[in-house]
Amino acid sequence: MYNNGNAPAEIKFDENKEKVFKISPLKEIILPNKEKEINITFNPFESQIQKEKYTDVLKMNIINGNPITFPVEGNIPLCNVSFYNLENETIVFDLVHTGVPTSKIFYLKNETYRVISTYLIQNPLPEYFQFRDLVGYLTDKPKSIEIIFTYSKPNPNFTAEIPILIRGGKSLLLKIKANIVQPEVIIEEEKFDFGGVCFNEPKVKNLTFTNKSKLPANVFVDLNTDLRYRDFKLIKSAIQK
Repeated sequence: MYNNGNAPAEIKFDENKEKVFKISPLKEIILPNKEKEINITFNPFESQIQKEKYTDVLKMNIINGNPITFPVEGNIPLCNVSFYNLENETIVFDLVHTGVPTSKIFYLKNETYRVISTYLIQNPLPEYFQFRDLVGYLTDKPKSIEIIFTYSKPNPNFTAEIPILIRGGKSLLLKIKANIVQPEVIIEEEKFDFGGVCFNEPKVKNLTFTNKSKLPANVFVDLNTDLRYRDFKLIKSAIQK
């Protein structure tokens, strides 16, 4: 700003509508035949509404003078954000144990040169999915995001879609497929007949568990809570097979 008058000019800017434009300083005194630098900063992350173009009219009031208005405009190049090395934009959880959390990592990459963007994951199923970073910045380096999946019932054909909003770019849709399996464990022996047992002489029979599923299973046998089995003892109280 240049004051070509013969008296000091006291200026004051009105508060502008668009918060993406910030004026500094808002007040200043410019001496006669002198200039002052006024900074106008454009920061689109200050706006809650995503736009490609922001416009506003700034008003500068001059004490004992006529106000001056001038338009400002800020443009945002469209961001090209995509999934990085994710086939068919789909995460596949294969052979997920019922009730056991399983995690995967996927990546987002901003292909736009010298433009920083942000993402927001809109999780429609928080009871099944958890994300380490629901919101974050995207640069030219791949951004890793961890997703944790938990499901309590067997379901070989589970599917879901999770929207991801990209500031200044096209939204993405993360697809989920899962095969949730419940381990099937059986006891091979139909019954245990110890025959004649002498007092104070232990007799041993094998108890065989078979896991018929493709997932590991933990088996716990507790004979201590039922008084009918107080004379029985397991050599191994926990078996994993």
